[in-house]
Amino acid sequence: LSFQSFKQAKKLYVEKAPGKEEQPSPNKRSDIREALHQDMVLPRITTAIRRWLQETRFSDFCNAITDRVKGQEDVEMVVVTIYNYLRRVANGRFHNNNILMAAPSGCGKTETYRAVKDYFAKAIPGLVIYQIDMTSITEEGFKGKNTVDLVRPLGSESGGIGIVFMDEFDKKLVPSYSGSGSNVNLAVQSQILTLIEGRQVSDKDLEIHTGFTMFLGMGAFDPCRKEKSVKETHIGFEQTSIEGEDHYANITREDMIKSGASYELIGRFSTVINYHKLSEKTIDEIINGLLKAESETIGCKVTISKNMRRLLHDQANGKFGCRILKSMIHDNALRGFLKLVKADENPDKCSLFIKDDGTVECRIKKEEACRDEKIHIFN
Repeated sequence: LSFQSFKQAKKLYVEKAPGKEEQPSPNKRSDIREALHQDMVLPRITTAIRRWLQETRFSDFCNAITDRVKGQEDVEMVVVTIYNYLRRVANGRFHNNNILMAAPSGCGKTETYRAVKDYFAKAIPGLVIYQIDMTSITEEGFKGKNTVDLVRPLGSESGGIGIVFMDEFDKKLVPSYSGSGSNVNLAVQSQILTLIEGRQVSDKDLEIHTGFTMFLGMGAFDPCRKEKSVKETHIGFEQTSIEGEDHYANITREDMIKSGASYELIGRFSTVINYHKLSEKTIDEIINGLLKAESETIGCKVTISKNMRRLLHDQANGKFGCRILKSMIHDNALRGFLKLVKADENPDKCSLFIKDDGTVECRIKKEEACRDEKIHIFN
């Protein structure tokens, strides 16, 4: 997609009155759509998208993602929204179905992004998919990244086609005041709104229209959860906290607006998806998958005790969620592996057993002469 061809399409979409900024011209939308169907305007990526749509069953795409994001039924809503998005942009049509994803830490937000990115890295290699940390975004005109940087990685050749995962999006929905008393996050929200509504972005070497971009705003929405889970009652001068609704209860648009989000911005996300507390069965599947992956990484089988598995279950639905499980397994396994190789043992002939207290028993199939207080040898 060249600058010149996009500008030709742009002229069909906007009218410029003397002394006024460019405004969308609704009566010319059919013209822009017709122009966008021409080969000279449609980005090359649309050919690959159309081919994928023709050759891939939705069920196969859905299964590939749900196999990665375990225990969250609503991940299918993410999948079908992405599928519909690709159907629209492949035919040069604007997309307006963006997603807000509310999920406590460790429930699968990041894994959803990784699963989608990994899938399309093979299925449609040219499709731009990335994650950006919203805490780094500042109001335009101030030092640092601004809202244009949200779409800069798309590049002009994409024409705006791509999927942007906005991590920590909830952090921009709560008030944040400058030294002068102004709510800087409200200004950022207004600028994000213009991108999500769909507008022409012309900045340095960037020339795209965000009407072809899909946005997913992700966050834990902890202020909303705190409000839901703790109800305060005042008796005289004392204050007590009473447990209220479950910490994993659904977060609604009304909750987001109450915490400081603008009506206009939240209204531009047509779908709100909630992830929930993981079931015991799902946590077991995740633990088993992590043990298998760790075994393949270090080259010897890794197993754990029943009590260690119970501890991992408790951590899975805690503050850090499932992300902590991988660290706990890896850290303990690596310590055992270190003892093993320091004793000049062959990992291929060994296995590691993580005990209740986190210490590691290194089991060797063939008895050797070497002994260590943390290396237990048996026939």
